[in-house]
Amino acid sequence: MEIILILFVIALIMTSLFLVYRLLKWCFAKKLRVTIISSIVLFICLSFVIHRMFFVNMEFIQSKVYPDLYLVKHAVEEKDSLHKAIKKIVKQNLIEHHQKADFKDSFQYSLRFYTYYKNWNPLAFGDSGTAYFIDNEEDLGGMIVEDLSMYPQYKLAIFTMTDCKNTNTSICGKLDYYENGYVLKTDIIKYNF
Repeated sequence: MEIILILFVIALIMTSLFLVYRLLKWCFAKKLRVTIISSIVLFICLSFVIHRMFFVNMEFIQSKVYPDLYLVKHAVEEKDSLHKAIKKIVKQNLIEHHQKADFKDSFQYSLRFYTYYKNWNPLAFGDSGTAYFIDNEEDLGGMIVEDLSMYPQYKLAIFTMTDCKNTNTSICGKLDYYENGYVLKTDIIKYNF
């Protein structure tokens, strides 16, 4: 059975290559066709670039399973802009959680930020990417293992609460920014209510 499947895949690849060859031969037979096809390809490339630059906004997706986990989809290339956006989300979360009674006494509060990454690998045993953790918990058992620590290169920032020694009215925290799994810089956040 496997031999038939392998022969079928080989025949499918060979047929596809032959059809691509014939199509390219037809396209490059006349100068007018080359000009038209080049114009179409250029238009498509420019459309993608314009769409990405002007119509796709950075998006923070909160995990449904882990409320402290945020995935950043379409992150901006400028690190300063990305860091400002992360800091803004951290401050918004501090304001929301400050009103909870147990928040003032708990220093276990933290937030994690990762790049949204979805693997399109057709293999059943390949990694799923960080997008897996939007709806699913970490899976450490079985044949397929999905753990957030498998993606250190996609880690953007981690916020952890620290003790404020000056006053009881403010909240202090440490915000570590990461690049390729290593700490890039650290911000200390003090917020007075």
